[in-house]
Amino acid sequence: MKEKVEKTLYVGVDYHKNSFTAAYLDCLTGILNTKKYEAEELEKFKNHLTTFRKKGYSVKVAVETLTGVTFFTEEIRNCVDEITYVNTNKFKNILKGVNSAKNDRIDAETIAIYYEMGLLPTVYVPTRKEKELRIKMKERDSFVDMRKGVINRLHSLLLEYGIKTNKRELTTKKGMERIKEETKKKVPPSLRETIWRQIETIEYLTDKIRETEEDIKSLFEFNTWWTP
Repeated sequence: MKEKVEKTLYVGVDYHKNSFTAAYLDCLTGILNTKKYEAEELEKFKNHLTTFRKKGYSVKVAVETLTGVTFFTEEIRNCVDEITYVNTNKFKNILKGVNSAKNDRIDAETIAIYYEMGLLPTVYVPTRKEKELRIKMKERDSFVDMRKGVINRLHSLLLEYGIKTNKRELTTKKGMERIKEETKKKVPPSLRETIWRQIETIEYLTDKIRETEEDIKSLFEFNTWWTP
């Protein structure tokens, strides 16, 4: 008895900012078709993918990891069953033996063929939500580093006038008020404003750190995409 062939469509995409080329490999018929799309024709591409799914195909798309590809894959995510990201650096070695001169059609077809054979070098690319979380965490780290620098400078300056502090104290309102009072007694008027501006900067950065932490917390609490 002849083994049943799964209805799967492997789509290799050679992606560029202004255009992209898609190679459609139909595993049921063995037919490989290639089509070039302009960037503004993304809806047409999505319609082509949807048409195959309506015919009962499992649609799988592989695309190179280039700038802008996250937007592209997020746009087509609801039209496909699987998205795979090609490890561009490793794939270049494959292309050297297939496509000596850069040719988008051949690149796309090679991606589709290697995808179907299970030989495609792949890489993990974070989703848009995961990238958003990373950006927020980097933003928080940046504020923390800036605050740490100001605290270190203020700590050294205060010691010059015999005002001892611990660095945690420089992040609390009670500690800041004590320092201001000490400053009035021990620091020349010409430097008081400098110290108070540094205190204001620390307070500002502390508020920004709290705000960013709230943003990060909301991403964990209100998004079901996150799985520890």
